[in-house]
Amino acid sequence: MNFENFKFGIGGRYAKFWDLTFLYPDWDINQFIPYQDSEEYFDTIRQYLREDTEEDFHDGDILFIGSTFETRQYYGFATVINNGTDFQSGEYPRMDTPGVYYSEAVEEINEFWREFEGQDYFDEDWIERLKDRGVYSPPTAKEKWKSLLPMVKGMSKTRKQNEEVLTEYFPSGVADKISRLSVFGKSSKLRSVDSDIKYLKSIK
Repeated sequence: MNFENFKFGIGGRYAKFWDLTFLYPDWDINQFIPYQDSEEYFDTIRQYLREDTEEDFHDGDILFIGSTFETRQYYGFATVINNGTDFQSGEYPRMDTPGVYYSEAVEEINEFWREFEGQDYFDEDWIERLKDRGVYSPPTAKEKWKSLLPMVKGMSKTRKQNEEVLTEYFPSGVADKISRLSVFGKSSKLRSVDSDIKYLKSIK
C-alpha cells in the first residue's frame, strides 16, 4: 500500500520577496517601465535569476519588477518559475506553487507597498482567501495529525503497513510530540491522541 499521500510534511518553504527594480537603470526617475525598454529589462531579470548571485531564488518566490502601466504599478509583481530561472507576470502575483507558503512574503510586500504607495497591497480579505486555500502558512503538527489520522487508521491494516506510516512517513519524535499536544482534548468523544497512537501501534 502506498502511503505517500499521507506523508506528514508539516514543513514546506516560505516564499521570499525580492525587489528587482534596481536592475532597471532609470527606475528611480521613472517609477515605471517604459514599454520600449521592457523587453531588454525583462531579459536582464532572467539573466540575473540564472546567475550565481548571493540571492537564492526558488519557484514561488515573489518579485517586484515594475509595470509598463505607469499608473498601475500594482501590476508589477511576478512569480519565480522554472527552478528559479524565469518569472511569470500578470495582473497579480500567482501564489499557488505546491509546498510554498506566503505569510512572510505577504508581510514584506505590505511593508514595501506602504513605503511605495502608502497602503497595504494585501487587504484582510485577500489574506483570508490565502488562508482558505492553505497557502498562507503550513498546518501545525496538531492540524496535520488530526486531518491525517482517520485516513491512516482506515488504510493501515497490518503491522507492516502501520510501521511504514510511523517510521517512514512521520519524522522522528513526532508521535510523542503530538501525544503531548493532545489534539482531541479530554472532553472530545474521539479517543485521545495517546490512545490513537497506541491504537496505531497495536493494529495487527
